[in-house]
Amino acid sequence: MSFEEVWQWLGPTLEYSMAIFAVLACIFFFFAVIKEKTARRYGILSGISAIMVFVCLVTISAGNTLQGTPASSLMGTFQLTLGVIFIITGVVLIYFALDAKKIVNHDEACYSTLLLVGIFFVIGVYLILNCVPVFFGNQTMSTWEDLVPSYSLMYPFPIGRVVTVIIPLTLYAIGVYTLKEMKSKTYETVIQQDEDKFQVTLSKLDLEISRKIFHVIIIVVLVGYLFVGRIVMDSIYKFTLLGLPQAPNMPPGQEVYDNIIAGNGPIVGLLDFRAGHLLLVMAVSWIVVILLFTDFVRIKKYRYYPFKMLAKVYRDKERLVLAPHIYLTIGIFFTVVLSSAIDLFLNMPTGISAQIVMISVMVSALADAVATIVGITKGNRHLKGGKSKKTWEGWIAGFIAALILGLLSFMALMPQYGGTISQAIIFALIAAGIFGLIDYLSPPISDNILNPVAITLALWTVTLLFFI
Repeated sequence: MSFEEVWQWLGPTLEYSMAIFAVLACIFFFFAVIKEKTARRYGILSGISAIMVFVCLVTISAGNTLQGTPASSLMGTFQLTLGVIFIITGVVLIYFALDAKKIVNHDEACYSTLLLVGIFFVIGVYLILNCVPVFFGNQTMSTWEDLVPSYSLMYPFPIGRVVTVIIPLTLYAIGVYTLKEMKSKTYETVIQQDEDKFQVTLSKLDLEISRKIFHVIIIVVLVGYLFVGRIVMDSIYKFTLLGLPQAPNMPPGQEVYDNIIAGNGPIVGLLDFRAGHLLLVMAVSWIVVILLFTDFVRIKKYRYYPFKMLAKVYRDKERLVLAPHIYLTIGIFFTVVLSSAIDLFLNMPTGISAQIVMISVMVSALADAVATIVGITKGNRHLKGGKSKKTWEGWIAGFIAALILGLLSFMALMPQYGGTISQAIIFALIAAGIFGLIDYLSPPISDNILNPVAITLALWTVTLLFFI
């Protein structure tokens, strides 16, 4: 039996094994975080599963280099895997939501985490349903037309595999840090951990400024999304399709690249309107996994939390629940996935989807930072007759900032994505209005998650009703 014949069944087997080990690594990790007496056992099992993912990956990469990428890689296996992992993560978040309610008595954290549960469930179910027709559909893939559904997934190859790999990589890094920390006695006792966890090292103003640095980092990601998305995705697909040998019974890589990716054929190319979405989906997925999984460790196993300096910028009420930047990042993740999903559903480049993402993120991240800092430094008159800690000065500054940021975000993308000044004004007013309403009402849900979700849903509702 030739290597070519062996790879026809070995390649898919390794792909499926890698996906299964990734799911197992997550399940064992969650048990290791939650359980007390059996934490070490589950941690070892999670580490072994993560290592097996890399063994499969290395073997697959070697086989693809020699023989070409098999059709199984294009069938949505890794998107299906991510969908399952997101649903499992949603279940685990229910545990943390109930924990926040019963143990910490933190209603806002409880309700905010339950909203995260809903987001993970919705995205997980969507990813599974989105790839089922491809996974169980035509698997001959002898022409480039047969590959169009595979490249229309939310996580098309190789993006799905790259995102899946970051999960065991994160778990492996946590495991290595845990082993290192077990040799140290710095945080050995509960008293030592609590002293470090609740240590106050910054003034109130410095604390809030430090907290908002996370918001600015998100904008850096968006700048990359807007200006280098096409360059990065083009490089990835050129390497995948043109840099590796052609697999048996697969269309030529150059043909696939020209007709599906670059859009030189009769259909709209993948990079013509999805390059930015793909880069941001991949980048924010990484950030969500790294921040969320390590935050689970911070809450339940602080001794083994690798980013202890970050815990210094949390407010006292946030030290035993999910961190605020978790909510913001997952809110942005929801915005990007929803916008990309609508583009895919309409099967056309809406153009305006990138502007909705930009407005939602800019307003949610920066306008909130402006409102907080102005409220602390200049605020004297409190909202709701003094019944709220927020001030009118902070509220007005946040509303004006939201209006300006929304307008500039839309107009900055008009040369690339189109649109009119009137649309920019309408979108900016909607985003600023929702931001101002949420800031004034102060509902028992973190505005870090509520702002991006509410603004995105409102802007898409208006877009679908009046602009498409």
